[in-house]
Parts: sequence; C-alpha cells; structure tokens
Amino acid sequence: MKKLKSLHTKTLFWAIFLSFGFVFGNLGIIFGATKGLTFLMVIGIIFTVLGFYVMPIIWIQYGEQKPRIAVLDLILTDNLLNINNIATNLGKSPKDILIIVNYLLTKRFLTGYYLEGDVLKPIENEEEIVVSPKCPYCGATVNLDKEVSRCEYCGAKLKIK
Repeated sequence: MKKLKSLHTKTLFWAIFLSFGFVFGNLGIIFGATKGLTFLMVIGIIFTVLGFYVMPIIWIQYGEQKPRIAVLDLILTDNLLNINNIATNLGKSPKDILIIVNYLLTKRFLTGYYLEGDVLKPIENEEEIVVSPKCPYCGATVNLDKEVSRCEYCGAKLKIK
C-alpha cells in the first residue's frame, strides 16, 4: 500500500509542477522573445511543450490511481477477496475491478496473493509453486528437478541455474 500511495504522491507532484510549468513556460516565451533573452525563451518553450503534451498524461495517471488505491485498501484492510464483492462495494463493474487487480498483481503492489477465477487467494506455501522454464530450442516445458537436464522433446542438454 505504501508503494502505491508514494507513487500517487509523486504523480500529483509532477502533475502540479507541469501545470505551473505550462503557464510559466508561456510567460518565459513572451518575456524571452521581447527582452532578447534567448535562454529564457528556450526554457519557456521546453516547459510549454512538456506542459502541453505530458501534463494531461500525468493527470490521467493520477486519476487512474485513485480506484487502484481503493481496491488495494479493500483487499488488504477489509479482506475482500472476491472480485464481485469489491465491484459491488465500489460501484464498478467486475471487469474493471479485474483489470485493476491484474495491474496491482503484475506491478507488485499486491503481493502474497494469486487470482483464481474471480477470487483472490493468499499464497500459503510458496514451495508448492512450480516454475517450468521453456527449452530455448523447441519451446517445450523443462523439468527443474536436476541441475543438468535434457529436453524431453528435442534432446538438447540444458544447464539449470
């Protein structure tokens, strides 16, 4: 939760900074051009361009983080693990909540859980998770029980690190 709130605060800072940069960039262009201050004009152009193109994107990202924080809060503090229950609680569609939960899981804002259907389940024993890499030659799944293994399909000798 801390990481997501920290990102939310940083995004707000940059959004406000670029908003002011857009306004002061326009003023920098005007005063730089009329007073012959090339440096001020160039800085003004840079801030105006960043404000015009990047500022809306940052504000959109800031707005998208609010529902993510709400979902993460419901999962961690209220222990709501069903996508439909979270959707009902927030007044959103289950599809939207599923997208947010997948985002939280892939970006590692939500750890210790995995998604099974429309229910989040806590990872209780990490030893039960089996990772199977693919053979670089044929793409078949390789067994990880030995340090040196052979691909069952193409016979390539593979060293497992």
